[in-house]
Amino acid sequence: MFSPFEETLYQSGKGSELIRVIERSKRIELRFGKGTVQSAMSLHLPDEILLAYVRYMTTGLLLHKETQQILHLGLGGGTLPKFIHQFFPNTHQDIIEKQPEVSLIAHQFFQLPHDDRIKIHITPAEVLLPQLSKRYDLIFLDTCNEDGPVDEIYNQKIFQELQKRLSPDGWVIANLWMHRVPLAQQLLVWRSVFPQLYQVPKQPISNTVILGTHASTFVPDSATVRKRALNLSQQIPLDFVRLSKELIAIS
Repeated sequence: MFSPFEETLYQSGKGSELIRVIERSKRIELRFGKGTVQSAMSLHLPDEILLAYVRYMTTGLLLHKETQQILHLGLGGGTLPKFIHQFFPNTHQDIIEKQPEVSLIAHQFFQLPHDDRIKIHITPAEVLLPQLSKRYDLIFLDTCNEDGPVDEIYNQKIFQELQKRLSPDGWVIANLWMHRVPLAQQLLVWRSVFPQLYQVPKQPISNTVILGTHASTFVPDSATVRKRALNLSQQIPLDFVRLSKELIAIS
C-alpha cells in the first residue's frame, strides 16, 4: 500500500519487476515489487547507513586486516559501496549488477560516486563469476527481489565460485532472509563450502548476515576483532564496537 505522504521519484516495470524510488519523511527509498525496501538514504545525512542489515554487513571489515579488493553481487542503492568508498580509501570495488537501471538509480538518487575505484559490471553474476581472475578480500552478497534472495545466486554452485574468487584470508558476507527457508536449512549449504561461519546479529528476526571463509588459520580472535572495532569507531561514524558484540561464531 502506498502512503499519500510519499512522492514517487522514479518508477519502472510491473508486478514483481516493479522498481520504485520513493521520497518520504526526509529519506529516499529504493523499493522492489510490492514495496520491499532494498535501500534507504537520509536526505540530511546521506552517508549514514539507515538499514540494520547493511550495518551488519560491515562487520566483514572487522574480520579482514587490510581490505583492498572487494566484490559486490547486487548493487541496490549502493549504500555499502558508497560507505566503503568514502571511509576506506585504499579499497577498489567491483560490483556485479544484472539490471542497468539499478546502476542509474544508485548514481542519480543515492549519491553513488563515479570513480575509478568503483567499477560496475552490468551482467548476470552467474555468467561473469567464472570469468573473473582477480582475488577478493571481501565478497558481499546481496541479490534480493521482493521475495528474498534470488535462487540463481544463493546456491552451492555460486558459493563454490565465490570461494574460488577469495584471497587466502578472504570472506564472503551474505544477507539472508529467514521467512521463506529456515536458517538451519540454509546453513547446510553454506557449511558445505565454508568451514568457518559467523552470524550477526545474535538473535535475528527476519534478516541475518552470514560471514564465511575457507581459511580457518586466518580467522581473528575476539580480542583482535574488538580492537579493530574500537579503532574504526574512533575514525568512522558507525558504532563498530556495538556491531562486534553481535558477531558470533556458528558451531
